[in-house]
Amino acid sequence: MSAVDLPKTVQKTAVPMVLAVLASVCGTLVTGAFEASPNMRLFGAALGAAIPPLIAVAGPFVALRAATGVLVAAGSLFVTYSGFTVVDYATNQEQSTFPLPPALPATSPTPTDTTPTPSETAKTAETCDGELCISWTPTVLHCSSEGCDDDVTVQSTGSEILVIDTIEFDGPAAGSFRQEGDCEHRELEENETCSITVHYTPDEAGQARLVIHQNLPELPTYVDLEGETDTPPTDDPETPDPGPTETPL
Repeated sequence: MSAVDLPKTVQKTAVPMVLAVLASVCGTLVTGAFEASPNMRLFGAALGAAIPPLIAVAGPFVALRAATGVLVAAGSLFVTYSGFTVVDYATNQEQSTFPLPPALPATSPTPTDTTPTPSETAKTAETCDGELCISWTPTVLHCSSEGCDDDVTVQSTGSEILVIDTIEFDGPAAGSFRQEGDCEHRELEENETCSITVHYTPDEAGQARLVIHQNLPELPTYVDLEGETDTPPTDDPETPDPGPTETPL
């Protein structure tokens, strides 16, 4: 091999390097599309990196081309591995594209607040008779000395006018509850809403029901109420000191 051929061979290394990097990235993306494991993605990246140098081996100076191909494949795999790993680690991905080096801790997703909001925990019920419908939220209301969880929302979900008559309480602890709002003696058109605010006086713990009388036949609408009282802690009475005992002579 002449001295002129070596620089030309080295100059042509850049093109296979770029092709190898692109092939390595493509191998990673293809295996990732099939939800492969990080190890399989690494194998796909390595295989993609080796294909362009392998094709370039054919021709004169096979040994030099093979050595250059190995370097190109290794370099392109390093570039692909480093690029994906840095991005995965910086963005704190739940699962990394490739297996992480032992020196790096495993990535974990940023913790999110999974506490359900009142709108998620509230259950909506609906009763219909033909085109006359009523829906209400929540179906169960918890109350304590600090107040009740939320207001009761009533909505007309049918095409006929919903007429709300009186609103009252029944049940063992009915006397501990009272209500106010804009629902009583009200006519609601389709999709119109009103709200009921329940107040609780924790004289005694117990259960009751909010009873909404409306123009649907048969039963009124009920919201179950659960009242709790704050029971102060009871201290154990102190045992009086009997004092020193005398030993009889």
